Amino acid sequence: HPGTGVQVPLDTPITVEGLATNDTYVFAAAAYDDGGQLIGGLGAPTKEVLAALPLPLLMCWAHVLLTAVRLRVWGAARRAAGELLPHFIVMGDDRPLWEADPADAQRLHRSHVA
Repeated sequence: HPGTGVQVPLDTPITVEGLATNDTYVFAAAAYDDGGQLIGGLGAPTKEVLAALPLPLLMCWAHVLLTAVRLRVWGAARRAAGELLPHFIVMGDDRPLWEADPADAQRLHRSHVA
């Protein structure tokens, strides 16, 4: 299928086209170093995915983060964490410095966490 089997930079979106609706597919990813050498082998395949709706982007970034940490690819891990953390964590306190509690420097986004 177009969009599979191609090496792309970490921040490049990948679209797999030509999938049949209501069929299931299994995907796996691999990480390569700057020299194009495979790092650690092919990643674990996903469970079967029904070709119906796109995967949530935050879930994809979470998988990238987890895999990058396991493979000790720290640049990719930092990039993935940089995409995830602002969605769940608020940096800084809205109160004036003299009223602020240092423990509130990072807190959960109340609108994103139930």
